[in-house]
Amino acid sequence: RWWGHLVNEHPEFECVREQIYGYWEQKWQEGQFESILGEVEDKSYQWRYPIEGEWSGPQRVKLNYQKSPDEGKRVGRYIDVEDVGELVDEHVQQEVTMQDARQTFPPPTLESCGFSLVQAPTSLGEEEFKDNSVVRSRYYEEIRAIVKAASGASEVHIFDHTLRETGAESLNARNASKAAPVNRVHCDYTGVSAPRRLLQLADELNIEKTTDRHFAFINVWRSIDKEQPIEDLPLALCDPSSVSPKDRLTYEMQYPERIGENYALSFSTDHRWSYFPHMTAEECLVFKVFEQTDDNSGAHDMGFVFHTAFEDPRTPLPAHSRRSIEARCLALY
Repeated sequence: RWWGHLVNEHPEFECVREQIYGYWEQKWQEGQFESILGEVEDKSYQWRYPIEGEWSGPQRVKLNYQKSPDEGKRVGRYIDVEDVGELVDEHVQQEVTMQDARQTFPPPTLESCGFSLVQAPTSLGEEEFKDNSVVRSRYYEEIRAIVKAASGASEVHIFDHTLRETGAESLNARNASKAAPVNRVHCDYTGVSAPRRLLQLADELNIEKTTDRHFAFINVWRSIDKEQPIEDLPLALCDPSSVSPKDRLTYEMQYPERIGENYALSFSTDHRWSYFPHMTAEECLVFKVFEQTDDNSGAHDMGFVFHTAFEDPRTPLPAHSRRSIEARCLALY
């Protein structure tokens, strides 16, 4: 199909068909294609090039959703502690329609969708992002200004950050300088863990130790590669208005010193996904992972922006390694 499409669009290719085919036969004899034979046999493999030549607009992709646990089990994982068998962490690939958010009009905002793309050049070079002292002294100030402008918060406190890179082994950076992209659908907080985290941070951030206020946890995500745009494992976001509370699954993380929790997600055809292709280091994604809008309402559904890295079929091969940073912020109103 792809050759017929190519010839129909560009008849001159028919003239060199035998030359190209002969070259392929030569490469076949030399073993050029052995590395992809397994991919051809694997029926679950997601091809990284569209067949019909559509390179923009909506596309069908596969995302890793959480599989509901068997009776007597809970969803989650053990981190640096013994696995006692109470937690399970199984995923199932589901096909969804991925929208190109750059083509959305009006553009997504924190108010309308819980996320937005911001043009915000950084003064840091890539190597400086690997120096925690530089990140905390300079980059945190840049992030504070970005989040204040995007959210309207009166105070913004940045309390953590993580570098992620394709090929890193761990999803958690506790024992490493960088972590792997998280290739499963999740949201960083639950209605229980967010207020608890606010109280934990109160002394460290020198803020009032109360949850009776309007507050939000907001992430800021960007590439740190100033030479190449994001190609491999871009970040996708789900419109929170398309997620029913019944789709959320509490995901436990058992550490030696504490038990944390966030949300995983069960699949629904209602979920609306989008991403910003080819993000550069001059841009950043600002998105909510929790919001409580007043003293008595508790968690606001629009504050839970589920997100995930994903395999983009339009990614060119070989793809440049994704190198990114995410900063975690507490916004007070």
